Amino acid sequence: MVGSVVVQWEQRWPTSWNLGVPMKTAIVFSFLAVSAVQASGAGDPTLADVVSAHEAALGSIHKIELTMRHDTRYFASGGPPAEPDSWTWHWAKDGSTQRVRYRTEPAVRSDGLPDGIHDFLADDREVRMLRNWDPDAPQKITPLNQGSLCARISPRDRGSPFVANSEKQLLWRFDFDVVGDSWSLGDLVRESGVAELVGKADIDGHPTWHIRVRDPKSGGNVMPGFGFDIFVDPAVNFFVRRVIEHHRDIKQEINGVEETYPIDITRTVTTFHDAGGGVFVPTSMKFRAVSGSSDHREIACETSVADLKVNEDLSPGALDFQFPENALVIYSPPLSPTRQWVVLWGPDNLPRKGITNMHDIPGFEEALRQSDLDATRRPVGRDAK
Repeated sequence: MVGSVVVQWEQRWPTSWNLGVPMKTAIVFSFLAVSAVQASGAGDPTLADVVSAHEAALGSIHKIELTMRHDTRYFASGGPPAEPDSWTWHWAKDGSTQRVRYRTEPAVRSDGLPDGIHDFLADDREVRMLRNWDPDAPQKITPLNQGSLCARISPRDRGSPFVANSEKQLLWRFDFDVVGDSWSLGDLVRESGVAELVGKADIDGHPTWHIRVRDPKSGGNVMPGFGFDIFVDPAVNFFVRRVIEHHRDIKQEINGVEETYPIDITRTVTTFHDAGGGVFVPTSMKFRAVSGSSDHREIACETSVADLKVNEDLSPGALDFQFPENALVIYSPPLSPTRQWVVLWGPDNLPRKGITNMHDIPGFEEALRQSDLDATRRPVGRDAK
């Protein structure tokens, strides 16, 4: 029988597990893992069995493309619900390369320049960000005048590269702590070192296996009392049906008084799409965050998935990210507290020239001379108006 016995994960996890195996091989692994779950003891799996089956099923997804819509409402005691907040993003992923595009309001700044247009491309090495560039209606930019455009390249870390985090919404990855590190279920269990298979649990009529993970840094400055309750559903090939994040000792000033209170965040998949080959993709999800603060703050969200493609050719241009010609691309991190590495982008989506100071920008010297010439022509003394 499964009890609340903590498993020493490092002794049970195959360190050479590869989530990038070909689809057919991954499905075989998933089938073997499921068979092991069914054949273990009196029919009850171990923690390693459940997580291995989940990781094998997730590893069979090599390409995916979808549109995700997120509708949010905010509540607090003593007041009416806030107006719903909605936003939509497009996500495409092929292997380790993924791209997210979305728009926010307002779409145009007061000076008429585009605003709220976001485009991100990430792989294992770096994240490229382009803001306020509409390829269908491009604003005019020059090396000296970037308009509202912002372009940046940053090294990839373990956190999600996107604010619009589709893998977290799909319950494929989990934020391990407040600084934004993003983990698979296997990595989460292994890195925690404090994980247990609690037993069976019914989630909205679906039998699941309940995994509990505690953050070993709990009690520190990062996120005191943080942990997960994760519910894996064998009926959908061990994809996650629900996760509950437990946050404790959150400190915040509310109505002029500093309070310490807990927050519980529950994410639940209400509908899965059977994409074949043992792949089940969430297509509708619910989110609820409830705080123990004096004003009983609460957030409720509903997320839906449309235009879904799994393990098939992506739409033309789905991963075709390009910096526009004449964009000044800023590299992070800075070279020093006072120096930033900037590159002028050329045609064909390739760097053209490194910029170390303003004089390296094409047209700057001429603009400076013109400015000096204008200054000499400006009336002074009694002739000045």
